[in-house]
Amino acid sequence: FFFQAEDGIRDYKVTGVQTCALPISLNFARDYAVRLNGGLTVYRPADCMFTTSAPTNPCLIKSDPNGFTFRFLGGPPGWVSENKPATKETELKVSFDGRSLVKLIYNGAPR
Repeated sequence: FFFQAEDGIRDYKVTGVQTCALPISLNFARDYAVRLNGGLTVYRPADCMFTTSAPTNPCLIKSDPNGFTFRFLGGPPGWVSENKPATKETELKVSFDGRSLVKLIYNGAPR
């Protein structure tokens, strides 16, 4: 049994998971990083930001009642397929509902 709100976000206190909000949060985090780093003509996030919103996604490093924390690499278009090194690392926390940035933790050279 779980409570599902009208916007499709499950209540963390009832289920212990935030599965419905995770895809929204992943999309928000990816889009935020793209805008922050100059747009799609110059920047592409790592594949894990496009492939799945499962709790096992390697870009999702923390999930708690306060939101979702993502950490991922990025670089110029084609960096992954051309086996080039990443030029950016982004870490950010997105709100529980997946609709706003809680905190930009890091955006710079890969650490």
